[in-house]
Amino acid sequence: MEYVRAERKDSPEIIGLVREVWKEYDCILNIDIEERHLLDPGEHFRGKGGDFWIVREKGILVATAGLSIEEDTAEMKTLYVRKDARGRGLGTKLTNLALETAKERGAKSIELWSDTRFVDAHRMYERLGFVRFGERDLFDHNNTREYGYRRHI
Repeated sequence: MEYVRAERKDSPEIIGLVREVWKEYDCILNIDIEERHLLDPGEHFRGKGGDFWIVREKGILVATAGLSIEEDTAEMKTLYVRKDARGRGLGTKLTNLALETAKERGAKSIELWSDTRFVDAHRMYERLGFVRFGERDLFDHNNTREYGYRRHI
């Protein structure tokens, strides 16, 4: 496995992975109206004090995660693992990388929002010490509801 910082050239593969995961949950990614940070996630997240990582296995993109930091609060976003790569700890490793990076950069806590349909991800977050703190409706074309999770660092 190769964990690297995302570059602009990785964007089409990143968008493809996110689209693939969303499709599993009968959701459609419309990059023109949502998740526009995926067009250049490395620049987007590094411009917000964080970073964006991708994981490749034998040259194939299998996972992503982003981190932004504002003052002493970090936000993790875009944690996705390809279906055939799940169950091998990639989500945990990327979450721990985000936690370590946030701490190194002065964050005191980290938050994330996760679609209510991503039950396996919720179990992982809770296992890693995140606590659910809220719920919101995005009022989008995918009928997205999300749970908020927070953890002190």
